[in-house]
Amino acid sequence: MLVKPYAQSIPPWLCLPDVHPPVSIELISPVLRFKKDNHLREYVKGVWDRIAAVYTVETSFYYGTHVDVSTNNGYTSEQVKAIAYAALDLESAINALALADRLKNEYCEGFFASNKGFKGKKVERAIVGVGEVDESHQTMVVELQNLGTDRYYVWNFSNL
Repeated sequence: MLVKPYAQSIPPWLCLPDVHPPVSIELISPVLRFKKDNHLREYVKGVWDRIAAVYTVETSFYYGTHVDVSTNNGYTSEQVKAIAYAALDLESAINALALADRLKNEYCEGFFASNKGFKGKKVERAIVGVGEVDESHQTMVVELQNLGTDRYYVWNFSNL
């Protein structure tokens, strides 16, 4: 998919119904590829600008950030590990952007706050732990990240 700056196009998957009273929404986008110079930042910003133009956006501790990692074509174990490394490395940055109350949301918990495999560890040690997982067993990385089938972390690997 060619990603253009939002000012030039409105994503076809972003339809905004006129709803009352206030509701929560979940955005499910097409695959957004992270490549150099593809205007991804402008595209995502444009989506939020479009939403803000139509709705009043409010925050609540009920809301949170949740990323489902999935694929139709399959990832290699090396790719799953790379995503896991990024999720662990970026957790503190994501938490810094969230309201304090949102960090307590039971549906999008942090790995270092709630996952027994990472709780109390430093990022570097957690990343080493993921790296030590047998590459021939991708499901072991998924189980480490999501403690089996527990999908309620900021990053949900259980769809893999």
